Order: sequence, then C-alpha cells, then structure tokens
Amino acid sequence: SSESCSVDCRRNCLGQEAMTLSVAAVAFLAGLGLARGGYECQHCQVGEGFDDMLKPQEELKPGEPASDVHVLWPTHVEVIPTTEDIGGWLPKSFHERLAAEAVNGWRNFRDDIGPNLRKNHDLRRQLSQQHAGALNDAFFHYQKRLFEAEGNFDNAMDDDFETRTPPPDANSSWPDMNALPEYNQLRKLVDRLSRRYLIRS
Repeated sequence: SSESCSVDCRRNCLGQEAMTLSVAAVAFLAGLGLARGGYECQHCQVGEGFDDMLKPQEELKPGEPASDVHVLWPTHVEVIPTTEDIGGWLPKSFHERLAAEAVNGWRNFRDDIGPNLRKNHDLRRQLSQQHAGALNDAFFHYQKRLFEAEGNFDNAMDDDFETRTPPPDANSSWPDMNALPEYNQLRKLVDRLSRRYLIRS
C-alpha cells in the first residue's frame, strides 16, 4: 500500500537501514505499480537536487545501452556543533578529553591487548592480516565486542563470545572510557538529539 511504502521510504531516508533491492523486489514493486508510474513517495522527492554530482551523459553510439542515473533514498545528515570552539555550548575540553581517551584506548589495544592475545584468537588473526588497515579493523572489532559485552573485558575476549544487543543504558566501551563524565554526557546527547532528528526529518 502507499502507506507502507511511505513508512519504508521514510525509514530509508533516515538512514536507519542499509538496503539493496534485488531484482525480485523491483519486480514486486513494479507489480504493485509503485516502481514506475504509480505511487510516488513524497519523502524521496529530491527533483534535480543531486544532478550536479553526475557527469553529463556522453553521446551514445548506435547499439550502446542507454541508462538512467538517479538518487534513491537520499539520507538527511544533521551536524550539531557541541563545543564552544566550533559554535557549540560545551567547553573545548569536552572533545579534547574524549579524543585523548580514544587515542589511549587505541594505543593500549595496539601495544598491550593485541600482542598478548593467543595466536588463534579472532582479533589476533585480524591483527596479523597483511594490509594497512589490519590494526584499525581489529580495533574496531575489539570495540564492537566491548559494546556487545556491556563493557566487560573478560566476556568480550572470551572464545565463546556471542554477539548480542545490549540495553541502551549498559556500559559500552573499555572501563576508562566508560568512567569518563564526558563520554556519559555524549551518550545522553546522542540519545536525545537523535530522537529530535527523527522527528524533524
């Protein structure tokens, strides 16, 4: 129905889901008259607002395939300055302390945690990859494990660790980051302002 399409389009416009339409899905939408010539979602009406991002169509030679390039489910992006040095209301030390602890956590993982993992640990295998992003990839997955383990380091590093979604108010990082007042304030800001974003967009 047009109502369900509107809901789906709004969810995608907000960037809540990353979704790739399969050929079957396109055929299904076309069958409902939604893909072309039928219902048009008002949330996806961007007109020619993104045409400047595309190169002009070159003249096609006879027999060359023609195509149409357009924007599908563009995402609204909201930027909120939070510290005084960029027009916000919080002191500059807010982001400085967060950045310093993030760097400390990364160095701790690089110098102490990573090298001391057993050789067949998932994170150790990622660290041993032979590409420039191996360390950062492993650090990302280390943070993801901590988030899903509600900040419990031992559980996060366990071989039998199972991914899960923690409650919203659970610890979500390593202990020193969790203990930082600025980090807890940031989490509250993100929770509040993301809800406003959903309402506004």
